[in-house]
Amino acid sequence: MYLFQKDLPALFKREQGITVSPRTLSKKLAPSAPGRLEPDGYWGIRPIYTEPRALNWAKSFLLKLSEPAA
Repeated sequence: MYLFQKDLPALFKREQGITVSPRTLSKKLAPSAPGRLEPDGYWGIRPIYTEPRALNWAKSFLLKLSEPAA
Protein backbone atom coordinates (compact mmCIF):
# COMPACT_ATOMS: atom_id res chain seq x y z
CA MET A 1 0.00 0.00 0.00
CA TYR A 2 1.33 3.41 -0.93
CA LEU A 3 0.95 6.41 1.35
CA PHE A 4 1.27 10.13 0.81
CA GLN A 5 3.13 12.31 3.29
CA LYS A 6 -0.17 13.48 4.81
CA ASP A 7 -1.00 9.85 5.72
CA LEU A 8 2.21 9.18 7.66
CA PRO A 9 1.38 10.86 11.03
CA ALA A 10 -1.74 8.69 11.44
CA LEU A 11 0.23 5.56 10.51
CA PHE A 12 2.96 6.34 13.04
CA LYS A 13 0.40 7.01 15.78
CA ARG A 14 -1.63 3.88 15.01
CA GLU A 15 1.24 1.41 14.59
CA GLN A 16 3.91 2.73 16.95
CA GLY A 17 2.27 5.30 19.22
CA ILE A 18 4.56 8.04 17.86
CA THR A 19 2.89 11.44 17.72
CA VAL A 20 4.40 13.74 15.11
CA SER A 21 2.84 16.87 13.69
CA PRO A 22 2.49 17.26 9.92
CA ARG A 23 4.75 20.34 10.07
CA THR A 24 7.55 18.50 11.89
CA LEU A 25 7.24 15.60 9.50
CA SER A 26 7.48 17.87 6.46
CA LYS A 27 10.72 19.30 7.87
CA LYS A 28 12.15 15.81 8.45
CA LEU A 29 11.18 14.70 4.92
CA ALA A 30 12.58 17.77 3.14
CA PRO A 31 15.15 16.94 0.43
CA SER A 32 17.89 18.73 2.38
CA ALA A 33 17.12 17.00 5.72
CA PRO A 34 19.78 14.57 6.97
CA GLY A 35 18.51 11.04 7.53
CA ARG A 36 15.28 11.68 5.67
CA LEU A 37 12.95 8.98 4.40
CA GLU A 38 13.51 8.64 0.67
CA PRO A 39 10.28 8.30 -1.34
CA ASP A 40 9.52 4.92 -2.91
CA GLY A 41 8.20 6.68 -5.97
CA TYR A 42 6.11 9.59 -7.13
CA TRP A 43 2.48 10.07 -8.04
CA GLY A 44 2.83 13.03 -10.37
CA ILE A 45 5.01 15.33 -8.30
CA ARG A 46 3.87 13.97 -4.92
CA PRO A 47 6.23 11.54 -3.17
CA ILE A 48 4.73 8.22 -2.10
CA TYR A 49 5.97 5.89 0.63
CA THR A 50 5.42 2.23 1.52
CA GLU A 51 4.20 1.31 4.97
CA PRO A 52 7.08 -1.02 6.00
CA ARG A 53 9.83 1.44 5.01
CA ALA A 54 8.02 4.36 6.66
CA LEU A 55 7.59 2.42 9.91
CA ASN A 56 11.24 1.32 9.96
CA TRP A 57 12.34 4.90 9.40
CA ALA A 58 10.04 6.14 12.16
CA LYS A 59 11.48 3.57 14.59
CA SER A 60 15.07 4.47 13.85
CA PHE A 61 14.84 8.21 13.29
CA LEU A 62 11.84 9.64 15.10
CA LEU A 63 12.32 7.64 18.30
CA LYS A 64 15.83 9.11 18.63
CA LEU A 65 14.28 12.57 18.54
CA SER A 66 11.78 11.77 21.30
CA GLU A 67 14.38 10.36 23.73
CA PRO A 68 15.33 12.73 26.54
CA ALA A 69 18.81 14.19 26.33
CA ALA A 70 21.31 12.80 28.81
